[in-house]
Amino acid sequence: MCVKLVKCFLVLCVVLCLVGNAGAVVITGVDRTGGITGDRPPVNAYDGETDPLAMEVGGLIDGNMPFSDRTYPFINTPTWLAGTEYVRTFNSDKDGGGSGVNYAVTLSEAATIFVTADDRLGGSIQDRIDAVAGFAAAGTFTDTGYDLFIHESDTMDRPMSMFAAPLAVGTYDFGPSEGNNFYQIGVMLDAPPPPVEPQQTLAFTYSTVTGTGTISGTLDARDADGPAELYFEAPMPAPDIVDPNPGMTPAGAVGTITEPSGDDNVDGKTVGIDWTGKGPVTLTATHEGKEYSVEVDLLFGPSGDSWSSDDDPLSSYDPFGENFDYEWLVKISDDALAEHGGDAVSPGDGDNPRMAIYYGVGTEDPNGLAHRLTQNEEQFNVGPDAYENTDNTKGDGGRWSKYAAYQSLGLYYGWRDKDPIGGGSFQVDSIEFSGNLLVDSSAIVPEPSTFVLAAMALLGLGFYRRRKRS
Repeated sequence: MCVKLVKCFLVLCVVLCLVGNAGAVVITGVDRTGGITGDRPPVNAYDGETDPLAMEVGGLIDGNMPFSDRTYPFINTPTWLAGTEYVRTFNSDKDGGGSGVNYAVTLSEAATIFVTADDRLGGSIQDRIDAVAGFAAAGTFTDTGYDLFIHESDTMDRPMSMFAAPLAVGTYDFGPSEGNNFYQIGVMLDAPPPPVEPQQTLAFTYSTVTGTGTISGTLDARDADGPAELYFEAPMPAPDIVDPNPGMTPAGAVGTITEPSGDDNVDGKTVGIDWTGKGPVTLTATHEGKEYSVEVDLLFGPSGDSWSSDDDPLSSYDPFGENFDYEWLVKISDDALAEHGGDAVSPGDGDNPRMAIYYGVGTEDPNGLAHRLTQNEEQFNVGPDAYENTDNTKGDGGRWSKYAAYQSLGLYYGWRDKDPIGGGSFQVDSIEFSGNLLVDSSAIVPEPSTFVLAAMALLGLGFYRRRKRS
């Protein structure tokens, strides 16, 4: 017992000397019992009562070792976590003989404590290991979204998910974990920042009235060594205009429809705007003199709608979130631009033609890729009439937006007749369209700064002059 106390005291003294940049020591005692016996570096010979080695100088940083009985180092450690305290557990305790192992960890002050779990185990901390079951109810330790990586070999950096919970002053018994890497225990002095989402969004707008549009928004650029909020912007490319009757379309209008498209989005019977082949678009941003760029495809994002019956086999639907709503304002008339004094269409046998907006996917296609989202029943009388279709993919219509997922951006306007009409034409006067575009976070790239490029140019000029004199 005396030997054990001396060993604990020595470990504590070393920890007090080495923590340095981690602030006040929070873990003031670690007593390991019931563990595995073995002989492996860096601790070499050990038994089930051997306490962990003190952490190395600098605390939790790349290059320091997570285990007492393995020489694997940490790698790719999150910068916000670097230098904090952790316990160098014994990886051998993962073996079956360590089923009774216990690490009694004493905290000198309240702190957020993390426990890692090998990603190969899957599930939550309680699903993966029962290390915290003795003092924490299921769900107490939550996933931070971050991993600690252990560099096991030149071809393997093993991810260990970090689960964390606030704990009060006291001693806590961390129990066994069998199979795959054993866990680490450590202290979070600060709450972890939200991890970078692998996919983000930028907003776009386009108007045929002005002939202009913009792609813009704030992205998390931390994966590119940038700030968590970085504003990007670029012009939205002009779309191709889809007009089945360009000879009938007056200047300033978008297109003309002379016949209904029935139940399908039939080629030659709809007016639209189409961005097929117009991307990707490069957006740029500047932060503290450093430039960043990202390429964005002009594709419909996933709808985020969970509705799934009658799924279209041609759809690559992939739920992402509720932020993939699209909105539009389409102005139509039976008198082009509602200003020429004529009457392009009047009721026939019936009096209720129906106008329908089509949520297209880059090209007119009758095979299920383009779907009618809303139908506005408008009364066309003798004399000129003009109407607006202001709508979006929210609500009941939103479920159909999944059919457009990852297809080329496009919006089409068609006419579906409820009753026969007397003939003539409908004009689409203008289209305004807005929504979101999907961004791959890893695609954000830091560019050489203007200063660096200027310096390189000056160096090149000096080299040229020296060559010229020689």
